[in-house]
Amino acid sequence: MIIELFGLPGSGKTTLARALEKEGKATRVRIVSRWELIRYNLIFIAKHPVRSVVLLGYVVRYAGSLPLFHTKFMNLILHHNAKYEKAHSLSGRIVIDQGHFQNLLSLFEQAMSAPMLARYVSWLPCPDELWICAMPQSERVARLHSRGYGGASEERVLGAVITNYETVVPILSSDTRLRVRSISTDTAIEELLP
Repeated sequence: MIIELFGLPGSGKTTLARALEKEGKATRVRIVSRWELIRYNLIFIAKHPVRSVVLLGYVVRYAGSLPLFHTKFMNLILHHNAKYEKAHSLSGRIVIDQGHFQNLLSLFEQAMSAPMLARYVSWLPCPDELWICAMPQSERVARLHSRGYGGASEERVLGAVITNYETVVPILSSDTRLRVRSISTDTAIEELLP
């Protein structure tokens, strides 16, 4: 079973994935070499040629400047494709802490309309379960500040991220292709996965 974590920056996705792995409840997917990155991308592209082109098209259109395009291409396309494909090669309970659905918050630098986000969602490969991670805003903001977030341009982008999050959560919850679970990342691991 593949579980993908989705949530606002600072909501505890990676912390939760590490805890699940530490407790032996799931294996966290990581791409550990350039060879894995290339290999799993080739497999993903072979299995999903049209989806691959469409997702790349979104990055080309919405990434912004050339340096941002490079960063987003590497992280939002190559790494997420590879993680998704590697997860399918593993057995047991697998967790992806930053995957294709996180692109809904990472790709767009401005607030997007619900129909546009719904179209993008329709192209994303689905995990077995999508966990929408939530954390109290005060704690999430404190975590972001401890990571160095807080400049004016970051605040503008974060505002768009929050708007897109609030717009897309109902879309995800009503998507019949997805098994969605809303969780609080401070919930005990035993309650999440007995």
